[in-house]
Amino acid sequence: MPINSWAQFKTAVRNLKNKEVREKFSVVVIDTLDLLQLYCSKAIGMNMSTERNSYDFAEDVDFGRGGKRVGQEIKLQLKELEGAGYSLILIAHAAEKENFITKQTQIKPTIDANVYQAVCDFADFSIYIDPKGATSTAYFRHPKLDNVGCRFKDIENPIEFSYENLCKAIKDAAEKQSDNLIDRRERAVSDDTIYFVEKEQQKFKEATERAIEKGILPSQITLIVESYLGDGKKIANAQPRQAELVHAALKELEELIN
Repeated sequence: MPINSWAQFKTAVRNLKNKEVREKFSVVVIDTLDLLQLYCSKAIGMNMSTERNSYDFAEDVDFGRGGKRVGQEIKLQLKELEGAGYSLILIAHAAEKENFITKQTQIKPTIDANVYQAVCDFADFSIYIDPKGATSTAYFRHPKLDNVGCRFKDIENPIEFSYENLCKAIKDAAEKQSDNLIDRRERAVSDDTIYFVEKEQQKFKEATERAIEKGILPSQITLIVESYLGDGKKIANAQPRQAELVHAALKELEELIN
């Protein structure tokens, strides 16, 4: 379905929510997020214009208010699609950029940080596709990428990119995680040692700092945390009853460091 404006995209989302359409389709592909961001930015720039200030794009608005609005608006529309039961495939371009702190070259999405964060809220997998060579290679983890990853720690990486290979990698990883998660949680609570969540949180924070210094990616640390506490959960927000699980996550991180 060709989309040439933000208004057209919102109309398409509204149409996709119709019962008759939902019965025909189960997946929505947005190709590319870069264009969708441009259309949204243009519309919001127009909406935020006044008699004194005219904005061509949202990014022209002072203090980053426009860029934040773009992220919020795109997130709302994606939420509508997700709520209608669709699986989302969101495609964006990427480019090499120098980290101004570390001076190291990284590969990052070309979309705005506000849009990227909105997208991440819906993502089970963030995959980098390298088109170099005769076949494309898909990376769930990559030394130049701190913004790719998935909910499965043991997923095959990299893979030759194809729909079949992607489905197989996810299926295999899901089966491994299903087998291992119960074992790890049982080990976490198998002895009589009493752990205090505040102490374990502090130890995990210190271990995280050591891990970053050794070049371990934040996405790798996140995978460890979520494998014990659940998707989207953070060590800092762990409850006292989860102290043993925090301790188990700490031990796994320390093994990765060593």
